[in-house]
Amino acid sequence: MRINSFTIGADPELFIINKRTGKVVSSIGLIPGEKGNPWVGEDMPKGFGLEIDNILAEFNIPPVKNWEGFVNNIQYMKDYIAKFVSNKNPDLGIKCIASQKVDSDQLQSEEAQLFGQYNGRLLGRPSIVNWAKTVNKNQNKKFKYRDNSEDCERLQNIVERRE
Repeated sequence: MRINSFTIGADPELFIINKRTGKVVSSIGLIPGEKGNPWVGEDMPKGFGLEIDNILAEFNIPPVKNWEGFVNNIQYMKDYIAKFVSNKNPDLGIKCIASQKVDSDQLQSEEAQLFGQYNGRLLGRPSIVNWAKTVNKNQNKKFKYRDNSEDCERLQNIVERRE
């Protein structure tokens, strides 16, 4: 079957950083909107939004039908967020990277310690934790990954306490 019509959208996350120190700054209290309820600025076109996701800034873009529109939408929001945080503090900027070391002082709030939250519900169900354990035990030995089965156990305990 051939697909003739499709749309492309996204809701990526990015880090807020202190440009002077290079350290990650939590988006909690800095970025408006919350997971599942994005903030929409008066100057934003329809379909765009901004929210926090744990300590990261997450943004929403409207779906488009071509690659150029997709790239333009991503760039629009990267520029928007960079300007937004810089207006709050000129030392702040953004960093688009998959992972980053974060100082513990940025992880002290309850929101910063939630994993997999959506609309106020924790999604880290034991079945997901068990899947993660299985994946960790069956890793390809060519790659050196940290065995995080203890983290999975801890996550499972957190999930059970919150439900």
